[in-house]
Amino acid sequence: MSPYLIFSNAAILHCVDIDDIMYCESVNRMVSIYGAQFDHRNVPNLRLDDLHKLLPTDRFVRVGRSHILNRQAITCLNKREARCWLAWRGETREVQLYARNVKILEQSLR
Repeated sequence: MSPYLIFSNAAILHCVDIDDIMYCESVNRMVSIYGAQFDHRNVPNLRLDDLHKLLPTDRFVRVGRSHILNRQAITCLNKREARCWLAWRGETREVQLYARNVKILEQSLR
């Protein structure tokens, strides 16, 4: 498996290092990939299902319809507020989850 994912459209070519990915989020038919070395990459015409198939399943967990998280980056899960904190390569981010997906994430981390 390549350590990079390459996405392109008519105007832009994105090369994303898999080892740099903290999480991925799908909103309004647009997938955004967030990394430690970059703020985010918007990838049009990509479904989260398709992206999930490209990522190593031992390192990334699909959480509901909207998120893929790097298991190694998860530092804290607030179950009451449905918030997850990630830290990866010196960067930290907070992800708001849907409440119904907190249990899915909690079970996948055990």
